[in-house]
Amino acid sequence: MTASLIWFARRPGVREHVEAVLRLVSLLLIGYSVIRIGLNEFRAHRAIATSVLAAELAVPVKAGQITSTPVQKPDVYLIVLDEYANAAILHELFGATNQEFEDSLRALGFTIPRLVRSNYAQTTLSIPSLLNFAYLGGLAAEVGRQSNDRSLPDYLLENNRVVPFLKAQGYQFVFFPSQWWRATDHNRHAEREFQVKGGYSLRRALAASELQRLLSRFTLLGAVGSVHPTMAEYIKQTFEGLRRLDTGGKPTFVFAHLIFPHGPYVFNARCEPKVGPHLSEPDQRYLDQVRCANALILELVGALLRRADKPPIIVLQGDHGSGMLGFNLAPKAALVTPAQARERFGAFGAYYLPAGGGQLFTDTVTIVNVFRKILPYYFGADLIPEPDRLYMSLEDSPFDLVEVDPVSLR
Repeated sequence: MTASLIWFARRPGVREHVEAVLRLVSLLLIGYSVIRIGLNEFRAHRAIATSVLAAELAVPVKAGQITSTPVQKPDVYLIVLDEYANAAILHELFGATNQEFEDSLRALGFTIPRLVRSNYAQTTLSIPSLLNFAYLGGLAAEVGRQSNDRSLPDYLLENNRVVPFLKAQGYQFVFFPSQWWRATDHNRHAEREFQVKGGYSLRRALAASELQRLLSRFTLLGAVGSVHPTMAEYIKQTFEGLRRLDTGGKPTFVFAHLIFPHGPYVFNARCEPKVGPHLSEPDQRYLDQVRCANALILELVGALLRRADKPPIIVLQGDHGSGMLGFNLAPKAALVTPAQARERFGAFGAYYLPAGGGQLFTDTVTIVNVFRKILPYYFGADLIPEPDRLYMSLEDSPFDLVEVDPVSLR
C-alpha cells in the first residue's frame, strides 16, 4: 500500500494537482468561515436592534429628591470577584473558614450579609443583572432557549444602567478590564480604561482569551511556556492599578471584573505565581486562590479607605459561587441537584456603605438588588427591590432557565 502511494505521488503532475486541490479546499474553508462570522455578526446586531429588553433597560433611571445626602458624591468601587463563594459554601464543601478575612473586613467598616446569592448561575447573565439591577428572563424569548449566542447579554453588560445613571450625577467612569472574558475586556463608555504594563509578548497574547489559552495548552504554542505567570501578573497589576488610581478629585465610578478566584489557579496561598504542574486537588487549588484573593483585597480596601478624602462606596461582589460539585455536567438545568445549586448560587458579598448604608444589607441580598438598595439611598434613584428569584442554567445553554425555589437550598 505504501509503495503504491509512493509510486502514485511520483507520477508527473500529481504533486501540482494535489497542491491545487489543497489550495482550493483552504480557500473554501476560509470563505466559509468568513461567511459564518459575517452572518453571526449580522444576527447579533439584528438581535440587539430589535430587543425589547434592551429597549426597556435603555430608559433612564429617574433620580428623585432626597432630603439629606448621606455622603456628597462618594466614589463608587464595584469589584466583581469571579466565582468567589460565600463563607457557608466554603465551610460546607471545602471544610474551610473565611472568618478571619470577614472579621477583618468588618473591622474596616464593611457589612457582610447573613446570606448572599446570585440570581443566575452563569457570569453571562449574572454581571448584566447586577449592573442593570434587573432580571433578564426575557432573553430566552428573544434569542432562543437553546441559543449560546452571548451578544445580547454582552451588549447589556457594556450598555448597563449604572453607568449612565451615575454619569448624569456628574461621575466619570473608570474601567478595569478582565484579561480574557470578552464581555468585560473593553468598555466604550469609560473615560479611562486601565492598561496593564509590559508591552506585547506571545505569552500575554496567549493568555488573552479562553481559546488562545487552550491553544497554548494543547498545541506547539505551549512551547513558549506556561501562561499562568502572565495571568498572575495581570491580576496583581489590576489590584495595583486600583490602589494607585488617581481620580483627579472628580466623583468616580470604578468597575473591575477580576476572573479571580475563578480558575485557572495561578496563585498559591501566599500569592506566589504557580509555574509548575498542578499536583494538588482542584478544591485545594481553589482555596489557595481564595486565600490569595483575600490578602490582595484587604490590602486594596485598606489603601482605598486610608487615602479617601470622603468615605467611598465599595462593593465586593462574587458573580456566583463555586462549581466543584459539577452542576454544569447535568444533562439539563432541571436535573441540577439542590446541593449543586446551593453551591453555585452561594456568592460572596461585602459592602462598605458609609453614613448608615450598611443597614440595608444586614440580612439577605441577591445580586439583582445590590444597586436597587445603593442607588436610592445615596442618590435618590426611583427604584424598589425586586423579589429574590434564582434561575439555574448550564454553560452551553445559558438562556434555558429553570427557576429554583430558595427553600429547596436550605
